[in-house]
Amino acid sequence: MTFLKIIFWLSLFIILYTYILYGVLIWIYLKVRGRYINNTFSNSPSDYPAVSILVACYNEEDFIASKIDNLLKLDYPEDKLEIAFVSDGSDDNTVQLIENHIKNGLNITHFHKKERNGKQHAVNRVIDELSGDIVIFNDCNTWINPESVDKMVRHFQNPEVGVVSGE
Repeated sequence: MTFLKIIFWLSLFIILYTYILYGVLIWIYLKVRGRYINNTFSNSPSDYPAVSILVACYNEEDFIASKIDNLLKLDYPEDKLEIAFVSDGSDDNTVQLIENHIKNGLNITHFHKKERNGKQHAVNRVIDELSGDIVIFNDCNTWINPESVDKMVRHFQNPEVGVVSGE
């Protein structure tokens, strides 16, 4: 009977740790270590870092117009924001739809290659072409909240931060 009690309490501890204790311990650690940063920029857009948003897409004609519209609504200084799409091997209207938006005067960069080598290869192929200090990777069928870029880049004021993830 003692063995079953040990298994029960250990299982309960693992569940509590996963859902509650881990978050509490991280919060305490951050408080003790003083890792909270000044989370504000001045009102000057020159203080904002340059950001590149890279969207890898393959056969995304159903989403591409909505995605472009979503990215154009971001609450971030336009002169500090680069929007780039990379598409490899799309055989639907994805490429034409992106190019039509560019022809209509939108400030979007498009990298296209006819051969399909996979998402990671496409991203690696164009990453050095981007001009932003910070690169945000995004999927074509994932919408970004208008204020999320602003909120994510604030964490990079801390030189110890190397990666930030959105939810």
